[in-house]
Amino acid sequence: MVESGAYSVMTSFNRMGCTWAGGDKGLLTGILRGEWGMPGFALTDFANSNGYMDVVNGVLAGGDAWDCNDSTKWTGKLMDYKDDPTVVAAMKEATKHILYTVANSNAMNGVSANMQVIEIRPWWKNALIAADVVFGVLAVGSIFMLVKTVKRGKKDTPTTES
Repeated sequence: MVESGAYSVMTSFNRMGCTWAGGDKGLLTGILRGEWGMPGFALTDFANSNGYMDVVNGVLAGGDAWDCNDSTKWTGKLMDYKDDPTVVAAMKEATKHILYTVANSNAMNGVSANMQVIEIRPWWKNALIAADVVFGVLAVGSIFMLVKTVKRGKKDTPTTES
């Protein structure tokens, strides 16, 4: 882990005995941070629909971020512990790990107050956009011709009245 320069890991759904892997302090704090010296952050596997992947257990074990598409899923539970010094200290430590990772990532290389981000679009993206436009126009033209043909066919069809 340290030799490879990895700054983040993802925990898994599975359990270590009776304990969820992302809530196992021995695994996250003992091995990951202690033995391997990983300074970055630990992200859960997708935790939106799994009640056993508890945010308080995870943060106390050394987890830092929850992969979840519901921003309110764990906020209320953490707010219940806003006066608990152990949980608050663990959340501060998680924040430190996340900020450390961002500050030491390639995303921060060369960032300054005068920096400008300029989009450079390769030729092949322009070619794909042009192809999309051409196929779109052809599709609309084809639909128009189909509707016109169907209407003309109805006009040319003789009706028999008794």
